Amino acid sequence: MEALAFPHLFPDGKGSFDEQRETILQWKEYCKTRLFSSDSRFAADSSYIFFLQYLGDLKQVFSGINIAFRKKLPMNAKQSLDETQMKFLMNKDMIYRHLQCVRGSPQYWLKRLKDLLAMTRQIGFPTFFLTLSCADLRWKEFVDNFVRPTGGIIKESNKLEEKTLLIRANPVLVARLFERRFTSLMNLFIKGGAWCLGKVKDWFSRIEIQLRGSPHSHMSIWVDNAPKYNGPHTDEKTRLAIVTFCDKYITTRFLL
Repeated sequence: MEALAFPHLFPDGKGSFDEQRETILQWKEYCKTRLFSSDSRFAADSSYIFFLQYLGDLKQVFSGINIAFRKKLPMNAKQSLDETQMKFLMNKDMIYRHLQCVRGSPQYWLKRLKDLLAMTRQIGFPTFFLTLSCADLRWKEFVDNFVRPTGGIIKESNKLEEKTLLIRANPVLVARLFERRFTSLMNLFIKGGAWCLGKVKDWFSRIEIQLRGSPHSHMSIWVDNAPKYNGPHTDEKTRLAIVTFCDKYITTRFLL
Protein backbone atom coordinates (compact mmCIF):
# COMPACT_ATOMS: atom_id res chain seq x y z
CA MET A 1 0.00 0.00 0.00
CA GLU A 2 2.83 2.39 0.82
CA ALA A 3 4.49 1.98 -2.57
CA LEU A 4 1.15 2.36 -4.37
CA ALA A 5 0.19 5.49 -2.42
CA PHE A 6 3.52 7.23 -3.06
CA PRO A 7 4.81 6.15 -6.48
CA HIS A 8 7.08 9.19 -6.69
CA LEU A 9 8.93 7.94 -3.60
CA PHE A 10 8.93 4.28 -4.65
CA PRO A 11 9.28 4.43 -8.45
CA ASP A 12 10.17 0.72 -8.71
CA GLY A 13 7.55 -0.36 -6.16
CA LYS A 14 10.17 -1.78 -3.79
CA GLY A 15 11.46 -0.87 -0.35
CA SER A 16 8.16 -0.44 1.52
CA PHE A 17 7.62 -1.61 5.09
CA ASP A 18 5.61 -4.70 4.12
CA GLU A 19 8.37 -6.03 1.90
CA GLN A 20 10.17 -9.20 2.99
CA ARG A 21 13.66 -8.54 4.38
CA GLU A 22 16.50 -10.61 5.74
CA THR A 23 16.61 -8.34 8.79
CA ILE A 24 13.21 -7.66 10.34
CA LEU A 25 12.60 -3.96 10.98
CA GLN A 26 10.27 -2.69 13.66
CA TRP A 27 7.90 0.09 12.67
CA LYS A 28 9.74 2.83 14.57
CA GLU A 29 13.08 1.73 13.15
CA TYR A 30 11.64 1.82 9.65
CA CYS A 31 10.27 5.35 10.17
CA LYS A 32 13.61 6.59 11.48
CA THR A 33 15.38 5.01 8.53
CA ARG A 34 13.11 6.79 6.07
CA LEU A 35 13.03 10.20 7.75
CA PHE A 36 16.70 10.34 8.78
CA SER A 37 18.03 8.99 5.52
CA SER A 38 20.52 10.94 3.41
CA ASP A 39 17.88 10.76 0.69
CA SER A 40 15.75 13.76 1.68
CA ARG A 41 12.79 12.87 -0.55
CA PHE A 42 10.93 11.12 2.26
CA ALA A 43 11.61 13.74 4.94
CA ALA A 44 10.62 16.58 2.61
CA ASP A 45 7.23 15.08 1.73
CA SER A 46 4.75 16.24 4.40
CA SER A 47 2.04 13.90 3.08
CA TYR A 48 4.33 10.92 3.57
CA ILE A 49 5.23 12.07 7.09
CA PHE A 50 1.56 12.28 8.06
CA PHE A 51 1.02 8.88 6.45
CA LEU A 52 3.69 7.36 8.70
CA GLN A 53 2.21 9.16 11.70
CA TYR A 54 -1.26 7.84 10.86
CA LEU A 55 -0.09 4.25 10.58
CA GLY A 56 1.93 4.57 13.77
CA ASP A 57 -1.11 5.87 15.65
CA LEU A 58 -3.22 3.02 14.30
CA LYS A 59 -0.70 0.45 15.48
CA GLN A 60 -0.64 2.01 18.95
CA VAL A 61 -4.45 2.15 19.09
CA PHE A 62 -4.83 -1.50 18.09
CA SER A 63 -2.21 -2.53 20.61
CA GLY A 64 -3.87 -0.48 23.34
CA ILE A 65 -7.29 -1.94 22.55
CA ASN A 66 -5.97 -5.50 22.75
CA ILE A 67 -4.29 -4.84 26.07
CA ALA A 68 -7.37 -3.08 27.43
CA PHE A 69 -9.68 -5.95 26.53
CA ARG A 70 -7.30 -8.53 28.00
CA LYS A 71 -6.56 -6.75 31.27
CA LYS A 72 -8.98 -3.91 31.98
CA LEU A 73 -12.09 -4.93 30.07
CA PRO A 74 -12.58 -8.70 30.38
CA MET A 75 -15.60 -9.06 28.11
CA ASN A 76 -16.58 -11.17 25.14
CA ALA A 77 -18.10 -10.22 21.79
CA LYS A 78 -21.66 -10.73 23.03
CA GLN A 79 -21.14 -8.36 25.94
CA SER A 80 -19.68 -5.72 23.62
CA LEU A 81 -23.05 -5.62 21.81
CA ASP A 82 -24.88 -4.84 25.05
CA GLU A 83 -25.82 -1.15 24.94
CA THR A 84 -26.02 -0.86 28.73
CA GLN A 85 -22.57 -2.34 29.17
CA MET A 86 -21.05 0.00 26.59
CA LYS A 87 -22.69 3.08 28.15
CA PHE A 88 -21.26 2.09 31.52
CA LEU A 89 -17.77 1.77 30.06
CA MET A 90 -18.09 5.11 28.27
CA ASN A 91 -19.28 6.90 31.41
CA LYS A 92 -16.29 5.51 33.30
CA ASP A 93 -13.99 6.65 30.46
CA MET A 94 -12.73 3.10 30.04
CA ILE A 95 -13.42 2.94 26.31
CA TYR A 96 -10.93 5.64 25.35
CA ARG A 97 -8.32 5.04 28.03
CA HIS A 98 -6.19 3.00 25.64
CA LEU A 99 -5.56 6.21 23.64
CA GLN A 100 -3.17 7.43 26.34
CA CYS A 101 -0.28 5.98 24.35
CA VAL A 102 -1.18 8.02 21.23
CA ARG A 103 0.62 11.35 21.25
CA GLY A 104 -1.66 14.32 20.66
CA SER A 105 -4.87 12.56 21.66
CA PRO A 106 -7.06 14.12 24.41
CA GLN A 107 -6.37 11.12 26.65
CA TYR A 108 -2.63 11.54 26.18
CA TRP A 109 -2.71 15.21 27.18
CA LEU A 110 -5.04 14.43 30.08
CA LYS A 111 -2.44 11.99 31.37
CA ARG A 112 0.30 14.58 30.94
CA LEU A 113 -1.87 17.14 32.75
CA LYS A 114 -2.27 14.74 35.66
CA ASP A 115 1.50 14.25 35.71
CA LEU A 116 1.99 18.02 35.88
CA LEU A 117 -0.59 18.38 38.65
CA ALA A 118 1.10 15.57 40.56
CA MET A 119 4.44 17.37 40.26
CA THR A 120 2.80 20.57 41.53
CA ARG A 121 1.36 18.76 44.55
CA GLN A 122 4.67 17.10 45.37
CA ILE A 123 7.13 19.92 44.63
CA GLY A 124 4.96 23.04 44.79
CA PHE A 125 4.20 25.75 42.29
CA PRO A 126 6.82 26.24 39.55
CA THR A 127 9.39 28.96 40.03
CA PHE A 128 9.65 29.96 36.37
CA PHE A 129 7.54 29.52 33.27
CA LEU A 130 9.58 29.73 30.08
CA THR A 131 8.63 29.90 26.43
CA LEU A 132 11.52 29.09 24.12
CA SER A 133 10.92 29.90 20.47
CA CYS A 134 13.00 28.70 17.56
CA ALA A 135 14.58 31.75 15.90
CA ASP A 136 15.21 29.82 12.71
CA LEU A 137 14.53 32.89 10.57
CA ARG A 138 17.53 34.57 12.20
CA TRP A 139 19.88 31.59 12.42
CA LYS A 140 21.84 31.54 9.18
CA GLU A 141 23.25 28.08 9.88
CA PHE A 142 19.69 26.74 9.88
CA VAL A 143 19.02 28.09 6.40
CA ASP A 144 22.39 26.82 5.18
CA ASN A 145 21.52 23.32 6.37
CA PHE A 146 18.25 23.49 4.44
CA VAL A 147 19.94 24.61 1.21
CA ARG A 148 22.98 22.32 1.33
CA PRO A 149 21.18 18.97 0.63
CA THR A 150 19.46 20.45 -2.42
CA GLY A 151 22.75 21.44 -4.01
CA GLY A 152 21.66 25.07 -4.16
CA ILE A 153 23.81 28.13 -3.69
CA ILE A 154 24.32 29.23 -0.08
CA LYS A 155 23.68 32.96 0.06
CA GLU A 156 24.89 35.51 2.56
CA SER A 157 21.30 36.50 3.24
CA ASN A 158 17.89 35.21 2.19
CA LYS A 159 14.55 36.92 1.90
CA LEU A 160 11.84 36.17 4.43
CA GLU A 161 9.75 34.34 1.84
CA GLU A 162 12.69 32.13 0.90
CA LYS A 163 13.39 31.25 4.53
CA THR A 164 9.75 30.40 5.18
CA LEU A 165 9.58 28.13 2.14
CA LEU A 166 12.77 26.35 3.19
CA ILE A 167 11.43 25.78 6.70
CA ARG A 168 8.15 24.35 5.44
CA ALA A 169 10.00 22.13 2.97
CA ASN A 170 12.21 20.58 5.67
CA PRO A 171 9.99 19.76 8.68
CA VAL A 172 12.10 16.83 9.89
CA LEU A 173 15.37 18.74 9.70
CA VAL A 174 13.82 21.72 11.50
CA ALA A 175 12.62 19.47 14.33
CA ARG A 176 16.00 17.71 14.65
CA LEU A 177 17.98 20.95 14.71
CA PHE A 178 15.61 22.46 17.27
CA GLU A 179 15.84 19.36 19.45
CA ARG A 180 19.64 19.53 19.46
CA ARG A 181 19.66 23.20 20.36
CA PHE A 182 16.99 22.72 23.01
CA THR A 183 18.86 19.78 24.57
CA SER A 184 22.15 21.70 24.56
CA LEU A 185 20.48 24.75 26.13
CA MET A 186 18.95 22.63 28.88
CA ASN A 187 22.16 20.72 29.62
CA LEU A 188 24.57 23.66 29.46
CA PHE A 189 22.53 26.54 30.85
CA ILE A 190 19.25 25.54 32.52
CA LYS A 191 19.51 22.21 34.35
CA GLY A 192 23.29 22.04 34.46
CA GLY A 193 26.47 23.82 33.53
CA ALA A 194 25.92 27.55 34.06
CA TRP A 195 22.67 27.14 36.09
CA CYS A 196 21.31 30.40 34.64
CA LEU A 197 18.09 30.18 36.66
CA GLY A 198 19.49 28.63 39.82
CA LYS A 199 19.77 24.98 40.72
CA VAL A 200 16.90 23.32 38.87
CA LYS A 201 15.44 20.33 40.68
CA ASP A 202 12.74 19.45 38.14
CA TRP A 203 11.09 20.69 34.94
CA PHE A 204 8.18 19.95 32.63
CA SER A 205 7.94 20.98 28.98
CA ARG A 206 5.53 20.80 26.07
CA ILE A 207 6.75 21.35 22.52
CA GLU A 208 4.35 22.74 19.93
CA ILE A 209 4.66 23.61 16.25
CA GLN A 210 3.89 27.12 15.04
CA LEU A 211 1.99 27.89 11.85
CA ARG A 212 5.15 28.49 9.83
CA GLY A 213 6.48 25.07 10.85
CA SER A 214 8.86 26.11 13.62
CA PRO A 215 8.76 24.37 17.02
CA HIS A 216 8.70 26.14 20.37
CA SER A 217 8.60 24.95 23.95
CA HIS A 218 6.47 25.90 26.96
CA MET A 219 8.20 24.88 30.15
CA SER A 220 7.67 24.95 33.91
CA ILE A 221 10.81 24.96 36.06
CA TRP A 222 11.23 24.29 39.77
CA VAL A 223 14.31 25.92 41.34
CA ASP A 224 15.77 24.70 44.60
CA ASN A 225 15.66 27.09 47.60
CA ALA A 226 13.56 29.68 45.73
CA PRO A 227 11.44 31.99 47.94
CA LYS A 228 7.73 31.20 47.82
CA TYR A 229 4.94 33.74 47.52
CA ASN A 230 2.00 33.02 49.84
CA GLY A 231 -0.41 35.62 48.56
CA PRO A 232 -1.53 38.52 50.79
CA HIS A 233 -0.16 36.70 53.83
CA THR A 234 3.44 36.92 52.60
CA ASP A 235 5.60 38.73 55.13
CA GLU A 236 7.86 41.65 54.22
CA LYS A 237 11.06 39.64 54.54
CA THR A 238 9.84 37.05 52.05
CA ARG A 239 8.71 39.79 49.67
CA LEU A 240 12.17 41.33 49.69
CA ALA A 241 13.70 37.90 49.12
CA ILE A 242 11.40 37.38 46.12
CA VAL A 243 12.37 40.76 44.66
CA THR A 244 16.06 40.00 45.13
CA PHE A 245 15.63 36.56 43.58
CA CYS A 246 13.79 37.94 40.55
CA ASP A 247 16.32 40.74 40.02
CA LYS A 248 19.10 38.16 40.05
CA TYR A 249 17.72 36.00 37.24
CA ILE A 250 15.26 38.19 35.30
CA THR A 251 15.99 41.30 33.26
CA THR A 252 14.08 43.36 30.72
CA ARG A 253 15.62 45.03 27.73
CA PHE A 254 14.11 47.09 24.94
CA LEU A 255 15.57 46.48 21.49
CA LEU A 256 16.05 49.71 19.58
